[in-house]
Amino acid sequence: MRLTITFLILIFILGCKQTSENKTVMTSETEELQDGASFITDEEFETLDVDNFNDFLANENDYLESEVLMLFYPGNIEGGGEEEIIDVREEVLENGNTMIFLTHDNLEQPSIKGYKYILELKRDNNRWKVVSAKRNWRYYEGKGHTYWGIDQKPSSRSIREVEPSAIDNSEGDENFKYLTIGFFNRHLGTLEEKLSGKEVMRLFLSREEESKEGNQIETLKEEVLPNGNTMVTLVEDNLMDDSMKAEQHIMELKKEEGMWHVVYVKTNWKCREGRGHTDWGIDLCL
Repeated sequence: MRLTITFLILIFILGCKQTSENKTVMTSETEELQDGASFITDEEFETLDVDNFNDFLANENDYLESEVLMLFYPGNIEGGGEEEIIDVREEVLENGNTMIFLTHDNLEQPSIKGYKYILELKRDNNRWKVVSAKRNWRYYEGKGHTYWGIDQKPSSRSIREVEPSAIDNSEGDENFKYLTIGFFNRHLGTLEEKLSGKEVMRLFLSREEESKEGNQIETLKEEVLPNGNTMVTLVEDNLMDDSMKAEQHIMELKKEEGMWHVVYVKTNWKCREGRGHTDWGIDLCL
């Protein structure tokens, strides 16, 4: 379940458009596929286990191809920078399956600069199925290998793929970055078990597995708001990260027809001494 959630935070990739306010670039061009394919095949890739993806896709919803791609969207909490590049190219194979080349580069985060994915999808009983998936990545200068490869494994912070914010901090909440919540609510709608507010937070954003390997301190609080909604606050300190010391997530939940619905999620973090801001904020840690 934890692995599934790691890869399921979404953003509507194929709906992205370049605007003057956000210079995100996205292409979807089959005519350039041969150049892209020859460029990619010389690189080393990590093969991903597709069972968790297919378990998710096998539920009652029939997902669009664009929604399948969202499972592999490699934006994270610091993602979504002005110069971010999203490139999607596809080809229909001789066997009728679809091959996707997905690149997400110039991420606005401390270490990982970009990811590439090569995916093979097919239609099975009128539903999409992931046949194969592999990826590689590159780091910013001084953080790791700057070529596309797999020689250095990203930290769990870097590969926990959380949807970047599509919300401006227009309410004076400059010290937090908001996460888009569409996926959270879609996934909660597929769960049969009844979760507490704390369990919802842990499901999506806790580093519980990582904390078992280090000295991480986790504080999780839940309170009922005057409007009847539930606010859950998760603070994780002493992270196993060389630049980020702590991070905080605040989630507001409400019950709709007996099911949880995420109203908003916002996050911020502290950097280690000498690596950036040591109070709560959203500037990048060095």
